[in-house]
Amino acid sequence: MKISGNFTDNDWKDLRKNPEIVRALTDIDFDALPEMWNDVITVFENRIKTRFLNPIDKIKEGDVRSGEGFSITLIAVVLMEALAAFQFGKIYNADMKKTKRAPHEYDTTAQLYKALFKHSASLKDGI
Repeated sequence: MKISGNFTDNDWKDLRKNPEIVRALTDIDFDALPEMWNDVITVFENRIKTRFLNPIDKIKEGDVRSGEGFSITLIAVVLMEALAAFQFGKIYNADMKKTKRAPHEYDTTAQLYKALFKHSASLKDGI
């Protein structure tokens, strides 16, 4: 499965197993991250641009003004959820049969938004 551009889920799994990356992230020593971590940043930026920002730009290019603002707002809300999930290391799991979720899972966006507003200095201060 492609995550972004030519970067696949297998590439991501390989990075997660890389001992240099695991050690640097575990020790929270970001200066020790190997050069390949820049590739991860590039993939993340590409994913945000291609799934959220570029579509917003395309909608705005039409300049029709017949409800595009609503679509742009919806994309922005989903972007906010994606960024919050990334920040908190969570993945969405809507399995209704599941009674207990793993610590890295969430099943409602409300959980993420509450955490985002609670822990974000910029959002708490209204900036």
